[in-house]
Amino acid sequence: MILLLAAASVLAFIAVSLLVLQLAPERDSGDADEQRMPQLYRMFRPLIKYVAGIVRHIPLGDTRPQYKRRIDRAGLAFDMSPDDFLAIKLLVTAMMFGFALLVYYGNVAREPLTLILGFVLGFFWPDARLGDVIGKRERSIQKSLPDFLDLLVLSVESGLDFVGATRKVAEHFQPGPLTWEFRGLLRNINLGKSRNDALREMGGKLNLPDITTFVNSVVQATEAGAAMGLVLRTQAAEMRSRRFQRAEKLAYEAPVKMLLPLVAFIFPAVFIIVLGPIILSFIESGILMDLLF
Repeated sequence: MILLLAAASVLAFIAVSLLVLQLAPERDSGDADEQRMPQLYRMFRPLIKYVAGIVRHIPLGDTRPQYKRRIDRAGLAFDMSPDDFLAIKLLVTAMMFGFALLVYYGNVAREPLTLILGFVLGFFWPDARLGDVIGKRERSIQKSLPDFLDLLVLSVESGLDFVGATRKVAEHFQPGPLTWEFRGLLRNINLGKSRNDALREMGGKLNLPDITTFVNSVVQATEAGAAMGLVLRTQAAEMRSRRFQRAEKLAYEAPVKMLLPLVAFIFPAVFIIVLGPIILSFIESGILMDLLF
């Protein structure tokens, strides 16, 4: 029992440290042109790599390809493999379960549900964090795409071909996920892939409707011999319209999303402040007791 509590204490300390580091703000590295890995991953990378070497020998069916696609969409493929992510899931699950075990045997919450909750939270937390990274990255790409296409149109209409215009815009456009994706496109073209194949690979990896529409339009224009400048100008206008529609949708959804916090937190506080003194005066005068009984 003593060894069990000691192990749980160590895991609980690590779990709390992980939570504090996870919530701490990231410092700017000064190199905004590189995708930065999370602070926790950089700190525990040797341990993660060691556990990943063990996980690599476990057959998991289609689990690895699924995580490979999600890691690609998150822009972390250069630094994190599916086995690394599975190792993170295993470590976080063990640490959160150890924290729940310490809480359970410390008589703070002596319920079996505490252990189940700790295990479930540790198991699904890495997936939730990865989904959050994917969502933020995709929103950034969708937001930057119209401006990127506007500059691409100007470069193409000034006399550059599509690859040259993409290279020029990627060099001077603000650093971010969209710029990194187009630089990856240029790297694939430099390695010998055709432009259409590199575009299709980028569209399949991101799996975003805006990027898919852009890729299909450029590929069809290339195969049909259409004017690239006109196609890009049309795509830029369409992407700007889509961005405006998404902003309108978020604006319409904002009042509905604000309703729950208002009802759950703000309205009760207002009622207490407004009606509290009246109710207390009724109680002190005995009027409320007369009305109730």
